[in-house]
Amino acid sequence: MQVTAKNLLHAYPESRLACLSTISSTPTFKGSQENETASGIVRGHLVQVMEWAKPLKLLPERISYHVLEALDPATRIFEFAKDNDTSLILSGASHKLSNKVTPWSTSMTKIVEEAPCSEQHIVRT
Repeated sequence: MQVTAKNLLHAYPESRLACLSTISSTPTFKGSQENETASGIVRGHLVQVMEWAKPLKLLPERISYHVLEALDPATRIFEFAKDNDTSLILSGASHKLSNKVTPWSTSMTKIVEEAPCSEQHIVRT
């Protein structure tokens, strides 16, 4: 996925990259450990997306990091894309699907079918 992101950023030098992570919800109470609190959970996801993007070596004005809270990740990603006038979505898809998940009900399928932007790239991870 990093290689694809790097290639796309090279092909579109005026573009920006918004790195997203979605979480279902954060607790409304304080946990006994930092990683159990709402701010700790969000911070943990931010650290992960920042670490993922580090090898891309982008200037700060070309990249942003976001943690979106949503019960329906695909819909929240669409809202983010519309709000930010996104023209391309790059997302990763796992090779393996859980026995409990049917292919037609995954967030990835919904993104492919309903994304509000003109271009999409799906990378198998």
